[in-house]
Amino acid sequence: MNRVNEELGTAGTVSPVRGAFDSRTGKTYQICQAMVVNPVLKHIRAALYPHGKKKIDKSVLVGLGLEALAVYWMDDGSVVNSKTAKNRGLIASYCSEADALSQCEWINDLTGIKSLPYEDRGFYRIRINASEMPRFLTHIRPYMHSSMKYKATLDYSSYNTKSKREYEASLTIPFVDEGDKVTRARNTGAKASVMI
Repeated sequence: MNRVNEELGTAGTVSPVRGAFDSRTGKTYQICQAMVVNPVLKHIRAALYPHGKKKIDKSVLVGLGLEALAVYWMDDGSVVNSKTAKNRGLIASYCSEADALSQCEWINDLTGIKSLPYEDRGFYRIRINASEMPRFLTHIRPYMHSSMKYKATLDYSSYNTKSKREYEASLTIPFVDEGDKVTRARNTGAKASVMI
């Protein structure tokens, strides 16, 4: 927390560690909360949560690059492995159809990957086909933290498919905390991103 306060010029605090039960997994995890108050972050929150509800539309996405996409994936993205879907990407945006279409367009502009809105109980999430996931992860992996490795891990059988080969090649790309980000971004041909 001291490093965050120093870099952002804030006076943040961290709560004591406590146990929290996750009803989805049936497990209890140790958690703590960090609170950072900064005028810039307040503006970002106001832009992303007008009227207290998340809204990520074109006005927010303009100028955001691969680093922002990686952060979005680390927050709301997951790799789905179920009986009916394997290695499919899912971003739990739970937004309007218009916002979902804007996000799909943004993803396509940054990565060349086609994603689709998916309706779920009146809200929309973003789906990325399993065949596109290796290329998607290749684009965002240089900006992901290694603690989020599980969000960049796909599961393939022993068959030698094009998707499996693309995924295995992406494993050579280091995570953001595994070296110099600028050099790595240049070496992987990743686009430079512009943050808010």
